[in-house]
Parts: sequence; C-alpha cells; structure tokens
Amino acid sequence: LAYGEPPLLILRMITRQFRLLWQAKVYRQAGHTEEQIAKQIGLHRYFLRELLRNAERFETEELRTIFMQLRQLDITLKTRSIPPRHLLEKLVIDLCLLRRG
Repeated sequence: LAYGEPPLLILRMITRQFRLLWQAKVYRQAGHTEEQIAKQIGLHRYFLRELLRNAERFETEELRTIFMQLRQLDITLKTRSIPPRHLLEKLVIDLCLLRRG
C-alpha cells in the first residue's frame, strides 16, 4: 500500500499464496510426488519445498476459515468505504491470531 499497490491486487497476491498452500496440501495428502505437485499447481520445484513445509503448518479447516475471510474481505473492499489499509491490516492480524489459537 505504501508503494501505491492497489488493495485488491494485494488481496489477490495473499489469496494466491493461500490457494497454493491448500493445493500443495491436498496433493501431498493424496500421495503425489513433489514433481507431480509442482506440475499440477504450476510452480517450479525450487519453490515447492518451502511451500510444502508451510502447507504442513495449516490444518485443512484453518485454510477453509482463511478462504472465508479472504472472500469476505474481497466483498468488503468492493462494496464498503472502509479504508483498505485498515481492512488489510485487520486481515494480517486475524491470520496471526488464527495461527496462535
């Protein structure tokens, strides 16, 4: 935001990262190899190992909750006049609290 990036673009980047985490988790649980997972989600294997480590930190239900939050934030950013900075900061805080809980 400080560099002028549009709030919806920032939200899209955050959502993409969580989508990749979820996909990696699902494919790993289904027994796919790293090579298969990388091909399925369109990510270079170099980045996949870190993604898989991060995916292990989340339960499926946590990811589901995060996606509901991301969806709600998308709607709010498009329909309300609340400052986007406040909404994005709240999202980050909520995600941090989710991980602590």
